[in-house]
Amino acid sequence: MPALFPVAGGGIEVAVSMFGLKRCHFVAADGSERQLEPDPRSGEGRRAQLERSNPGLSRLIGGAAMLVLLVSLGLLLLQLAEHGVLCSSGSACAAGSDEPSHVLTALGFDGPTAQTAVRFTLASSTTGAELDAVVIALRASLDALGALSTRR
Repeated sequence: MPALFPVAGGGIEVAVSMFGLKRCHFVAADGSERQLEPDPRSGEGRRAQLERSNPGLSRLIGGAAMLVLLVSLGLLLLQLAEHGVLCSSGSACAAGSDEPSHVLTALGFDGPTAQTAVRFTLASSTTGAELDAVVIALRASLDALGALSTRR
């Protein structure tokens, strides 16, 4: 759901995703809209400039970023399994499908982000101690992946 910031003559409507701005418009009091451009010196401005000047390279970088996310997700699942925590990627409502979860996209996640979700299944018999163990395992797994990414 986008946020609306009131300014003179209307408001600025902003929606973000994990990858940056999804929408940034000035909405006038009469309902008309005008897309706002990011500052060219910002990360979003540089990304937009690259998309305009070299769309092929921009798509290649986006694809490489998605590959890194998916590999990281696979490594996270393996790390958690080493700690005795079994979980799945994606959501239950999209199990067996290559499509992102309609529930996660309805919650505002874009397709690639929705596909990198990690699903933990809890039972009514799950104890607080078991949840604490999962949190500890998740922290240890993320720390281990972080250490891998900073090795030279």
